[in-house]
Amino acid sequence: MRDAAAAGSYNVGGPLPLTGAAAGQFLSDAAHHDHVHVGFRT
Repeated sequence: MRDAAAAGSYNVGGPLPLTGAAAGQFLSDAAHHDHVHVGFRT
């Protein structure tokens, strides 16, 4: 998840709650318990 953020993702969801990035960049909820969601702007 941190690698995705470092690569420029503005939104990273996954099974682990993380802190230390831009506000709201990381999210963790039941829907992301088994995969990582990575969002990039085009």
